[in-house]
Amino acid sequence: EQSETIALDPRPGFVVKTKIVDAPDVQLIARKVFINICHESKVPRPQIDFEPEKVFPLIIDNQWEIPMIVSVQKEENDKKGFPSFVLDCCINSVCFQWCQVNADLRSILIEWSIECVEILHGYVLERQYTIPKMMSKGQLSQTEVPVSELTASALQEKWNKLKSNETLGLIEALNDPMDIDEGEVDNKPLPNLMNISGTPNAQKQKILIEEIPEKHIKSVSKIEEIVETKPTSKLQVSKKSEIPIEPTRYEFNVTYTPFPENHDSQLLVKFHSEQISSGSDLDVFYVPSIHSIRIVNLSAKHYFTKGSKEDYVDLPLAEEVIVDTKVKSAIVIEDNTLYIL
Repeated sequence: EQSETIALDPRPGFVVKTKIVDAPDVQLIARKVFINICHESKVPRPQIDFEPEKVFPLIIDNQWEIPMIVSVQKEENDKKGFPSFVLDCCINSVCFQWCQVNADLRSILIEWSIECVEILHGYVLERQYTIPKMMSKGQLSQTEVPVSELTASALQEKWNKLKSNETLGLIEALNDPMDIDEGEVDNKPLPNLMNISGTPNAQKQKILIEEIPEKHIKSVSKIEEIVETKPTSKLQVSKKSEIPIEPTRYEFNVTYTPFPENHDSQLLVKFHSEQISSGSDLDVFYVPSIHSIRIVNLSAKHYFTKGSKEDYVDLPLAEEVIVDTKVKSAIVIEDNTLYIL
């Protein structure tokens, strides 16, 4: 006996354009991927409605996500006639409205859609995505979904199973600008992922590529060529120069955003610097003796105090702020920001 299904009739929203930077089949590398972010009222919503001051801390703790249904992968030609992949990521229409109103949530939704496509198809997508001036790439799919799966809990369970089977390799961030077509705006600034105050900041995007030896990262100012050899070979990176990079001083700004009295945390500290380029650049801990958050520099490319053996900066806290000895923190690369709870 076949289970009852419902055909989704999604409405167009916007398009995310990226490309494959790593895949088991090397012939797919550099192929463009278009992700249609669309919406339909039948797709379930999260159990908790979106309120920035409540939901952003839950997102940091991986306790809140927007349910998403992904279509089958379609093949279409891009503007230049080259083959590309097209997928539809469909969310609830109310959730789509949340993302249209809140630019931070929109950025997080884009990251979730990219991750979802990666896990489903086993390749790695570039994070230096662009937003073409189109509401959809091609015709949206009317995906049929079993009624039993059209609940937030069912979708979350399926998503967790997919993530548990994920076998994507380790990757490193690397600059390599995409070619621009499809009418998108080049270098379009994207909003902060979790700027609760709503103040926009320009961002630098990172792309992803296979592991790079540490000596290359430290000594090479620019890695330019990705050379594909035989089908059985992996990606090779050729370096063209070995000009030492002079470390630069961190330029940063810090904002403190208080949470409501009934929230688990009292304060969200946002440390923003355009020089943050990796999740391993900084370490964070609380110093009780001076009632401050200490941010320690772990990067050889930058410094707080030049020549210092213990390179750090202390962020003083108000006396009434109570801090757990184990602070929670997360670096959002796309936002060049360290968030501390």
